[in-house]
Amino acid sequence: MRLLIAEKPYLVKKLKDENLLSPDSDIEIVFTYNYGFWRFAQPKISFRDIPFTCPPGDLKPKFIKPKKLLINADGNTVFSISNKDIREHQSSTIDEMIRYLRVRMPGYKEVICAVDPDRSGFGAARQLLDQICFDSAPPIHCLYLYSMDSRLLISAWNSRKKNIWDRDSKAQKLADIQYAKNTFDYWWNTNSSIVLSEACKWVNLAAAPFISKYELMTIFIVSENPGISEYDLMKTMSSWEGSGKYSFRENSQIGTPASRCPILESANKRGALVIRKGKNSLTSKYSLTSAGASFVNRLHKKTFDPDLPFRLDEWITSGNIRSMKRYINTIFGRQFRYQRGQLKCSISQIIVQTLFQKYRISCLILVRNKSDTYSDVSDVLQLKSEDLENLGEIQIRAYSAGPYLASFESDSVSFSNVISLNKDDELKSLSVSYWINKVGRSLMLTEIS
Repeated sequence: MRLLIAEKPYLVKKLKDENLLSPDSDIEIVFTYNYGFWRFAQPKISFRDIPFTCPPGDLKPKFIKPKKLLINADGNTVFSISNKDIREHQSSTIDEMIRYLRVRMPGYKEVICAVDPDRSGFGAARQLLDQICFDSAPPIHCLYLYSMDSRLLISAWNSRKKNIWDRDSKAQKLADIQYAKNTFDYWWNTNSSIVLSEACKWVNLAAAPFISKYELMTIFIVSENPGISEYDLMKTMSSWEGSGKYSFRENSQIGTPASRCPILESANKRGALVIRKGKNSLTSKYSLTSAGASFVNRLHKKTFDPDLPFRLDEWITSGNIRSMKRYINTIFGRQFRYQRGQLKCSISQIIVQTLFQKYRISCLILVRNKSDTYSDVSDVLQLKSEDLENLGEIQIRAYSAGPYLASFESDSVSFSNVISLNKDDELKSLSVSYWINKVGRSLMLTEIS
């Protein structure tokens, strides 16, 4: 018995058409469908973990549209996903298929890898092989299929045993490139889910799903080209020139032909883009919403990197993980510090506006920065009104979950109490009337380490 790893059913059909897979063949077939079955599971982190560059950990099954996953030598379907399967059932189906292949692996005399000769094809194949014991697998032979021409297909099939998948093979180099690309996306998406999502919340954009690297670039392109047509936007993304520092390369585009429409759809659903529909793509226009413009204004001027596609292409091709990590540390560390200052100001304004609108109390804001730039700052509100009898409640938003020390101070006495605040956009009401009436005229909120 042999195992064929195919990227698409179309390839299997072509092999059968050329009589390379006869009806009585001893080959089981598993399909990887472009990017495979798993992605890196996004970890749960807090603001204290930013910038986050820990190595990728667990894998999480992707959502898969109804498909055949594995067929046996008789052509019968062994594992498949139906249109009625929910995500949990899909995950259990994939787990069951992996157990099936692990048990059968010692009995295979050959594994044939027939995927597209690119990083996504061999990356998905390596991901599958790792799950079913790559190190103990029988000889793995690769078909480097650059065309479905009959002559080339037959030649690749007959010469496959010369193309063994080992440490120095082309297959492994392509798989390593895909792993590097997945690692960068894992770091970007994890940091974005905290930092950029928080910026979205403060301007009333949808914070989920997180903003991908290319959605962020697309938002910036539209911000610099208001009223750009859909045709021109797609053309700009497919022939991206960056700052001009790098020469154009095919892989250095913003997204892929298949991903560009979903990128625009995500930015539109988030509330960042508005589309003025025309008769066709030539007349449909894209612009930023007011919330989208506010979001761009909350970003550090260097957060948008026009050369990111070119840099990323260099890093993953060379396997320069260190440069990728340094880039993530720089981009999100800087954005986090810049954003923290802006959000701090916003928190202060909530307090100031509440005090003035409800009680006509004017405040002077003083800021005390801690030495640790990643911890919360303390805001001291010097109350100037003499009428503090019925101050009521103010609302404070926390940067991160945890205990805080809320204290009220004057020249002679002070009073404090520990309160618990939640992160994200959940607000905690803090009753301050008793404390201020009794002990003084300033409020200080400090994060407890």
